[in-house]
Formats: sequence, structure tokens, C-alpha cells
Amino acid sequence: MRFGLFQGIEQVYDGGMDGGLVASLEELVGVDPELLDDVALHEAVVAFEQVSSRLAAARAALVSTWDSRTVWAADRSRSASARLARDARCAPATARAEVRRARKLRTMPATRAAFEAGELSVDHVDALCAVNHPRLEALFARDESTLVNHGRSLGFDDFHRLLQHWRNPG
Repeated sequence: MRFGLFQGIEQVYDGGMDGGLVASLEELVGVDPELLDDVALHEAVVAFEQVSSRLAAARAALVSTWDSRTVWAADRSRSASARLARDARCAPATARAEVRRARKLRTMPATRAAFEAGELSVDHVDALCAVNHPRLEALFARDESTLVNHGRSLGFDDFHRLLQHWRNPG
């Protein structure tokens, strides 16, 4: 049954490319890192991080729709994160973070687009989500594209400092 679900996901994200998401993942997992030279190993590590961010963006889109349709409530769960934690067997804190990110991204079009393109890490996106709260909603909407552009070019620590300064300019 689970395999059927993955086949459905493959059909959505495959776009007609040879192979599918699961087959590609199986191939990547099968690579022996000890056989890679240092340059190829470095490139593979960085590429995996970027692909991981893109997968997280796709996951956020799925969780967002699942949440907005309240699919999670079909079994009378009390919250989306409670159901996700139970059914995905992840830590409640992880489930809360996934649902929170998915909800926030609904109102963050520039962030969502850069995340889907693999231009922002999950950490960058979560930092942007953290400063996008009701008190700063209008300012964030005004400055989102600029902040995202900084996120594309800055390492996380510098980006985090920039966001703290943006949030508390005094």
C-alpha cells in the first residue's frame, strides 16, 4: 500500500523524466561514497543538501494542503502536528515544525518559490518564517523579496544576524 503512495508521488513529481523519485533515491543510496574522489564527494554532499531542501519544499506544499483541508482530523486527531507525529513516527517537535513551516509558507510567495528552487535551505526558510509574525506582517510582505535575495547569497549565520537587525533595527 505504501509503495502505491510513492508511485503516486512519483507520478506527480516525475514530469516524464526517466526513472522516478523512488528509483532515483534507491540509486543514490546505492552509491558508495568511498569510491568518490574528494571533488565528487564534496559536490555530492552539497547537491544532496540542495535536493533535500527542494524535497522539504515539496513536503511543505503537501503538508499545507493536507492541513488546510483538515485531512488530519479524519480520525479525530486533535491537531495536524499530533496526527503527523503519530502516523509518520517522528518527534512531536518535528511535526510541529513541519506544520508551522507549511502554514507560514502560504503567505510567503517569494520564500516559497526560492525554497522550491533549492535556493534557500530549510534553516533559511525557518528563519524567515520566525520573523514573519503578525506584528511585522506588513513589513515582511514589503521586504520579503529583499530578505529572500539576501538569503540566497549569505551563509546562515550572517543571514540570521541580518534578520535580527531587520526585526529589531534599534
